[in-house]
Parts: sequence; C-alpha cells; structure tokens
Amino acid sequence: MPLNRNYWGSILQQVQIGTIAVLTILGLIISDWVYRDTQERLFSELTNTALLLDTYFKQSFYHWEMSVSSVGYRLLDIKGPHQDSLRLKSANRYITYYTELTAFGLADTTGYLTTFTGNKDRVANPNLMGSGKSKRSFLLAKKSKNMVIGEAYFFEPFGEWVLPIRLPLTNKYDNVIALITSTVDYNELIKTLEKFNINQEFRVHMVDADFNTTQLYYPLDEKDYNKWLGKDASLYVDTLFHKLENNAVKFSSYNLLEGFKVLGVKTAPGLFNQYLLVSVNKGVLTSRFLSRIQFILLIYVALVLVTIFGFRYLKEKDVAHSTALNKERMYADRIIRGSPSMIVGVDAAGICRFANPTTLNTVLYKESEIVGKEWWKTLYPSGYYNQVIKLLKEVEKEDVHNYEMTFVRKDGVERVISWNTLTLLDESGNKKEIVGFGHDVTELKKAQKELNKYTENLEELVKTRTEELTDTNKALVASNYQLKEQHKVLKETLLNLEKTQKQLFQADKMASLGILLAGVGHEINNPLNFINGGIQGLKNLPKEADAKPFFDIIEEGVKRAANIVKSLSHFSRKTGKLDEPCDIHLIVDNCLTILHNKLKHKIEVEKSFSLGSAILSGSEGKLHQAILNVLSNAEQAIEEQGKISISTYLKEKYFYLSIKDTGMGILKEDLSKIGDPFFTTKEVGKGTGLGLSITYSIMEEHGGRVDVSSEIGKGTEFILIFPVQ
Repeated sequence: MPLNRNYWGSILQQVQIGTIAVLTILGLIISDWVYRDTQERLFSELTNTALLLDTYFKQSFYHWEMSVSSVGYRLLDIKGPHQDSLRLKSANRYITYYTELTAFGLADTTGYLTTFTGNKDRVANPNLMGSGKSKRSFLLAKKSKNMVIGEAYFFEPFGEWVLPIRLPLTNKYDNVIALITSTVDYNELIKTLEKFNINQEFRVHMVDADFNTTQLYYPLDEKDYNKWLGKDASLYVDTLFHKLENNAVKFSSYNLLEGFKVLGVKTAPGLFNQYLLVSVNKGVLTSRFLSRIQFILLIYVALVLVTIFGFRYLKEKDVAHSTALNKERMYADRIIRGSPSMIVGVDAAGICRFANPTTLNTVLYKESEIVGKEWWKTLYPSGYYNQVIKLLKEVEKEDVHNYEMTFVRKDGVERVISWNTLTLLDESGNKKEIVGFGHDVTELKKAQKELNKYTENLEELVKTRTEELTDTNKALVASNYQLKEQHKVLKETLLNLEKTQKQLFQADKMASLGILLAGVGHEINNPLNFINGGIQGLKNLPKEADAKPFFDIIEEGVKRAANIVKSLSHFSRKTGKLDEPCDIHLIVDNCLTILHNKLKHKIEVEKSFSLGSAILSGSEGKLHQAILNVLSNAEQAIEEQGKISISTYLKEKYFYLSIKDTGMGILKEDLSKIGDPFFTTKEVGKGTGLGLSITYSIMEEHGGRVDVSSEIGKGTEFILIFPVQ
C-alpha cells in the first residue's frame, strides 16, 4: 500500500532529528580530539623550550664551574708575604679574561673574604656574610662540597642583576679549605635567553632543589621577580596530573601565588640539583583551542542548516512533484511538436499512437489518416513493404541507427528517410512502444551522388597534376646540381680572395720597406761608421794607451744596429693568430725607430702615454704594419717642418691610440675614400694606395676601428680604437 503524505512527512522529520543528533555527537567528538591535540601541541612547545634551555644552563654552569674552579685553585697557589696583593692582581687578570663573570672572591672557611675584585666599572659586592641569602648559599656550598648557584640579586649600585656562584675548594684529603665566589652578569644571561626567541607567553623559572626556591624568572621583571624570590617552588607545582616524556614532566596545576590555572613542564634535576620549570597560563590553551575549533563550528552549523533546509526542500519537493510532472509532460509535448525531426510512436501491435506536425508535413497525410492505423501500409505500398519487414526484424534485436527507407508521399513522390528507434518497455519488461526519429535525407543522397561523380573527376585531375609535379621535380633536381657547381666555384673564388688579401698585406709591407729602405740603410750605416771608427782607432792605438773608449764606441754602434734590426724583425713578423701579448707603446717606438731617418731632420715627435704599458691581445706583426702605415702617412703629409703628436689613453672599455700631424690635411670629399684599396692622393711611384686600406682591415680583424678627422692646412688626426678585454 502506498504511503500517504502525512506519514511520509513524519518519517522525514524523524530522520532530520536523528541526523542533527549524529552531527552534534560527531562535532563533540572532533572538538574533544582538537582540544586534546591542541593541549599536546602546547605541551610539546613547552617541552622543547624547557629541554633547550635546560641544555643551555647545564652547559653554561659547567663552563662557569670549570672557570671558577681553575681560578680558585690558582689563587690558592699564590703564597708568601705579599699573597693578598698578588692574588688580587691575578684575580683582576682573570676577570678580564673570563668576560662572562663580573667578580671574583676568595674566602676562607669562616666566610672571610681574603681576596675580592670586580670589573673596573663596578664597585665591590657585599660581604659573603652580609645578607641572609648570601650566608645561606655560602654555608650550603661549604656543606655540600659542590657548586651552589644562589638567588639572583638586584644591586642598586650596579643598576643591574647579578647571579652569585659559590664553589668549595678542597685539598688532597677532600677537606674544604676555601671557597671561591663570583657573580654572573644577569642582564647578559637574559640577552642570551632572548636570542632563543622564547614564546613571550611562556614563563621560565630556574629552581634550586636544595633551596626549593625560584632563582630565575623570565621574562625578567623586578616587581614579579621579587614576588617569586624566596617563595616555596612547590606552591607553583601543585600537580593535578603529570606525564613523563623526553626526561621532562608535564603537569597541569593551580598557581597559588598568583591565582590562575597553568600548564607546564619540569625538567629532571641536573648535576647541581637544579631544574627548569616552563609554564603558560591555561587561558592560552583555551585561546588556541577556540581559534582551531572555529572552523569546525562553522562546518557544524553549516551541516545543521543544510540538514534543516534539505529536509524542508524534500517536503516541498514532494508537494510540488505532481505539478512539476504535469509541467514536464507539457514541456515534452511542446518539444515533440516543435521538433524539426519526424517523431512517430507505434505500439506493439503496429498501430500509430502519435505523429508530430513535421511527420504530417513530410508525408502529406492528415493526422486522422495516420494516427490509430497501421501507418506502415499507408506509406509503404506492396512494392516497398519489404523494407518494413526487414526493419521490424532489426528492431526485435536492438534499436536501429541511421536506418534508411524509401517511402511514397500522398502525392506519389518518393522520399528517403533515415530512422533511429527507441524501444520503451512496461513495468514487466515487455515491449510497450517504439518511438521513431526520422530525417529526410533525399536531397543529401542526391548531393552524395553528385559528389561521387566529382570525386571520380578529381582523381583524374590529381593524376594529371602528379605527372606535372614529377616533371617539375626533375627540373628542380637539375637546377640543384647547377647550384652545387656554382657553390663549388664560389668557394674556390673565396679561397683565391683570401690568398690575394694575404698577398696584398705582404705587398704593402714590401712597398713600405721599399720606400723606407734608403732611410733604414742610412740608419744602419751610422752605427757601422761608429764600429769602423773604433776599429781604426784600435789599430793606431799605442800599446800603453787605454783601449776602453774605442770599445765603448764599437759597443754603441752594435747596439744601434741591433735596435734597427730588431724593429724590422717585429715589422716583418708573420703569424695568423690574434692571441699574442702586444705592447702598443713598444710597437710605436719600433715604428719610430724604422722611420727615424725620415723624421729626424724635419719632424718633432711628441709622445704622451697615459699608462706605463699597454698590453693588448693580437698579432704583433700586423699591428706593427697598421701603426707604421699611419705614421708613414703622417710623415709624408708634412712637406717641410712639422710635428707628430702621439698619445694613448683608456676610456671605459676601450684603448685609444691618437696619431696627429701638422701636415697639409685631407679634403673632405676624400675622407670617405682613404680606406678604399688603391686610393691615394700621392704622385705616381710614391704610394700604392694600400697602406690605410690594410690598416682599416687589420683594425677590423682585431675588433677595433679607425676614426679620422682632418682640416686642410692644419693637419690630420688618426685615432686607432682597440677593445679591452
């Protein structure tokens, strides 16, 4: 029996209440887990902080114990009539060395300070027996025969905190014979703690297990510290529960002194019977828990709201179901009637149950002539009915897709329809109805026939075009062969051009040497005259005379000749590499030596080198040739008397060589041509026109360039610019 609407609404309400209850229980379970997890995380932070500081204090106290003990025994070793002053002097040296300690004192077993000293900018500490706390720590150190760290004090004269340390000194019989006392700068200790970036919500206490008192309270505050100082530490550790982990005890307690609940961690007592206690107000746990639980609360509220509104939606949906179903049927009917496809429904007996307007417009029959009748026999006469029989057999197996059938319209015209079928079953699984969706593909079939004809013609066109492309490809192969032959010829031409360029370089050298030959010969002739004169003098020299002046003359002649030959050897040097170290200043001097005979009677040479040496990477022989060509042009430009100024300087990442003459100058229209091969303004027989062209080529090969400026009647300046690596 179907459920009525009231009964169904009651079921929904009960399910809604149950769902909210489950969500509430789940939320409480998750909240409890988050609270415990937050507490464990806080305990983990407290434990890590406590163990870190505990390790630091143990290492620091061990260091102080070793330092103080060493100083104490060394002071005891000083004996004699002046032992007090010597001990004081020695203690002053030690306190300068052990900078973390602010004072040293040596006391006998009665508490009398025999030696005491502090840093230069501090006054002396009070007497060991001057206060109850100091006296108590002194007596405890003597009694325990161990190191005792007393409470921290705030000394007004110091204006800062100090931490007293007492250490008994024993003889070989282990008897206490003296005590060494010292103080640690508490502010420096606090600065060190601050470097650990301790959570400012945490409170750190160092507790002496013998005193059962708080020695260190951090963050340090005078008011709070004085409240804690000397109080029983057990007031703070009123443990409600504890758990041992990583050598530390976790606890939750009530602070009786300040009146609030705390969570904390206590480390195990160390070598000097002291432990660290790190705690935090329990409100921090609550704050962290609430910050984490907010998201869970939001999810819980959201789920409850979704549940409430969801079940309300289900109720409303149940009410609106019938109305919506009717609307959907009307909507489906509008779609079927407005569809551009033919839609037909046929029952299991072959009777047409509906046909949309598109179907009626296609077959040209009225609805009364199709619906309620065996429409197959109307549309498919005896000659066409075999298509229907075949379709029904296919539909028995499965629905068909794109099944083409030819029928006859009412006016006798044939049309081709492509059918898709959908079989509907009843509740028992029996065939209830077959829905057919048809598309008129008559025009498409005609177009396809035309396309097939065109395809056949296209194949013939492709064949013809393929033959044409084959002929073209053969022509391209032949053309490619010709290009390869031309490339081979061009390659040989390029090699010939490179050989010609090298020959032009050498021709320029030979031409330059030919022009300079007479002058160089005269230059070599002068030192030869020196040598000859020295030899003649030696021949006619009496035996008792001094021959040294004649040997000096011969030596000077040899040196001059050697310099000229050396300069020529640099000029004629051959190398294809550009990685030689080339001193530009030395190259300039060599070129001036070669040109000396042409320069000495008419030209003043002025040199201004900004650097001691100018070493560049390049070809020394080629740079000699380039610079000699420029200097030679400058010399030839000066007809009678004149001056050549040579200067070098660095600017940014470039090295500049300037050669400036006071010669006749160059016409403006010729400035753009002076770098062209075989261009010259000289008379026939006085120049090849290659010099400056080769200079330009050499500079380009070295990655540099040549700048030229000239004025008729005043002179010309060539600037050779080299890149500096």
